[in-house]
Amino acid sequence: SWGIGDLGDLRRLNEWAARMGAGAVLINPLHSVDPEPHRASPYFPSSRLFRNPLYLRVEEIQGAAEASLDLEKLASAGRSLNGDRRIDRAAVHRLKSDALELLWRRFGGDRAFDRYRAEVGTPLRDYATFLALTEQFGSDWHRWAPQLRHPRSPAVVRAAHDLGHRVLFHEWVQWCLDRQFESASADLPVTNDLAIGVDPGGADAWMWQDFFASGVTIGA
Repeated sequence: SWGIGDLGDLRRLNEWAARMGAGAVLINPLHSVDPEPHRASPYFPSSRLFRNPLYLRVEEIQGAAEASLDLEKLASAGRSLNGDRRIDRAAVHRLKSDALELLWRRFGGDRAFDRYRAEVGTPLRDYATFLALTEQFGSDWHRWAPQLRHPRSPAVVRAAHDLGHRVLFHEWVQWCLDRQFESASADLPVTNDLAIGVDPGGADAWMWQDFFASGVTIGA
């Protein structure tokens, strides 16, 4: 792994736990978070619906074997992070982001990906649109132009069209996570812990703002 436990590690843990007679495995939330270092906690997520790309095993993404030479430098830098006792999420994020961009450029499409997009539907597209907008305007949607602050606004519909390639990229990342999680949980049921709330400036609060009480927080 590249400096942080990933879904490949979870698969190995599940295989071992199944042999030891375990009935299930409980893990911390895999929620999507703002990639900035101060958003490291999975209990302060951007979205509880979607997963954090930090947990991807890059070498097991479709097309990684064919791109092994191009990934070699990134993989070496990622594995070198295992020597540090501190988990540097920012460094892991930079390396895996570069690797994902590289693999995305080589991705030629897949019918399974098309089915995934159709099955998850609007929430996936809204989430991916949010991420594409954050790349343009920053991570807190309250600071965006007023016309972009609601997912059903005409300006957001136009932006989603204009940023279509980036929207598709973020949908693909979630598909990769979904496939790896399915593989990781094949031997035993996996129970994910669930954060009690979300980041008010994050994806869920933007997507579902009509159902949230604004200005209300809860925590321990």
